[in-house]
Amino acid sequence: MMRQLRLLLGDPSVRWLAGARVIALLAAPVTMYLLVTRQQLSARGFYIIAINIVALGQLFETGMGTLVVQFAARVRPSERGTLRGATERWYSRAALTLLAIGATFGSYVFAIGANSASVNFLVPWVLVLGCTAAYIRLVPLVCMREGGGGAESVQRMRAVQALMIAGATVLGLWSGPGIRAAAWAAVVQLAVVAVYLFRERGKLPVADLSAERLADQYRAEQSRSARVWVALWIAPQLLTPAAMFLHGARVAGDVGLHVALALAPLVLSVAWMHARYPRLGALAASGALQTFDDTARHAFVQAAWVFLGTSAVLLLLAIVGPHYLSFLAGRVLSPLMLSILIVGTFALVVMQGMLAWFRAFGDEKFAAPVVVACAGMALGGVLGAAVGGAMGAATGYSAVGAVVTAILAIGFLRLRSQRLGSAE
Repeated sequence: MMRQLRLLLGDPSVRWLAGARVIALLAAPVTMYLLVTRQQLSARGFYIIAINIVALGQLFETGMGTLVVQFAARVRPSERGTLRGATERWYSRAALTLLAIGATFGSYVFAIGANSASVNFLVPWVLVLGCTAAYIRLVPLVCMREGGGGAESVQRMRAVQALMIAGATVLGLWSGPGIRAAAWAAVVQLAVVAVYLFRERGKLPVADLSAERLADQYRAEQSRSARVWVALWIAPQLLTPAAMFLHGARVAGDVGLHVALALAPLVLSVAWMHARYPRLGALAASGALQTFDDTARHAFVQAAWVFLGTSAVLLLLAIVGPHYLSFLAGRVLSPLMLSILIVGTFALVVMQGMLAWFRAFGDEKFAAPVVVACAGMALGGVLGAAVGGAMGAATGYSAVGAVVTAILAIGFLRLRSQRLGSAE
């Protein structure tokens, strides 16, 4: 395994990617410390909602954008102009949709939260929305460059970007209101990618809107992929704004901190599974289905252990931390609420594993059930928040997650058995 790791890190692109992940990982405990010690409980929800919108730009790039990378890598050079035109139109609509929802629903939620907290959110929120929407609009150009031979330069840019976002967030949380830190992060995130694209502009194809066949194929696949990514993002992230809308800023701050912690194991475990995706696809394409199935199962088991290990560390922090760390004293963290949220978040890990199994075959039939399941989890969290506040939100989200994941797992096992049996 160490030999495989050394070979993997021999690729400069992988080294830069690993660097970006390590920077984000090291910044996480620092931002948590500052959030708890420098921000009042009523101000934390504003920061968490805003920083999640900033992170949505990264979801569009390294999540949904992987499809653009795949298209750019496999189309003929003469077709890349058509691909650029199609991707720019799709991401422009996505950016406008974010602006519309953020300017209406998001501003309304913040206005309700501001009734119970003295937080001036308007200017930072405008910056977060405007910069993130502009960033999403530029995402297809970054992904075109990555798929068109510039993978190393893109990953280098992402490492620099991760460092600057971490610095802006830490400085912002230290010096003022949390939502201002999110605004600084949004500005930095956009600035780094804008400078990169300006330097690389000569290596990008000119947009061409003439060929509809390729454009239609891209739009159909991108829309299917986007629905899944957005559903997986919304399921946990809707809890904080729902709590702010229903109970005010203090409850939102409580929920938001616990949700942010519960999502850390998810990020690490899914990244572990993502590292296996290329091998899974190659095995499925070669017809070695039993080896593919064994590899997929081992990857999921390892990801599950990563999740459980990280979750155990977080729960230990919640239980033991108040006795040794003064900033965690006073019931800052609830071990019970964190445990409940971790159960719901593990449901998302299981869904990702099942999706990865089918995606290795280029099969998206499992995507629609996952979208419905995530919608159910989000609705369960909202209804739980309405009835029981912070604990109700966590319980509703995780209870629905456990039920729908069990149902999906039964369906997955049947479909998996049919797929493997048909190959014998």
